[in-house]
Amino acid sequence: MAKEDKRMSAKREMKDKRTVMQGNNQSLTDSCSTVDSILLEIDAVAPKSYDTNEGTVRRVSFGEVEIRPYFTTIGDNPGSMCGAPVTLSWDFDAKAVRRLQLEEYEERRGPPRSGKALFLDREVREAILLECGFPIQEIIVAANQATLDRLKRRKTVMTLKYAPLHEALEKVKRKVTRIRWIVL
Repeated sequence: MAKEDKRMSAKREMKDKRTVMQGNNQSLTDSCSTVDSILLEIDAVAPKSYDTNEGTVRRVSFGEVEIRPYFTTIGDNPGSMCGAPVTLSWDFDAKAVRRLQLEEYEERRGPPRSGKALFLDREVREAILLECGFPIQEIIVAANQATLDRLKRRKTVMTLKYAPLHEALEKVKRKVTRIRWIVL
């Protein structure tokens, strides 16, 4: 009987977590839902266990998949070659959430996309942001910031080979500073 209570409490806890996550939906003025991103929240059905000669064996089965359309916003990742980055917001459209049984989802989802299919060029990203209602000035500022961040990354990569020399120079500077304090 105690095992049955644990299973029921695990189910309730999963439902409570899902309800809290959906209840945190805030106002969505800076983003829109042009990208239908998928978050697979696979609900674990209560673990079943049984005893064997080797000990207790636990099993977990999965029930349903939750598909959430997340809102699109201006990003801060300078990973693209040029232009403003696009990212998904933490917020999603709670009214458009769909739930499917795992088997139904697997049948519908289609083949995985390649890396090239996931790539968005600068024009497409800018069009998405404009469609979401972001002013062109914000898009330009984000693109400029991403360019600065890319340049900083390149500089860091180029100077990594000199890191031991820089560390030695810093050590010398600290020693000289200590000697000055002693002399003064």
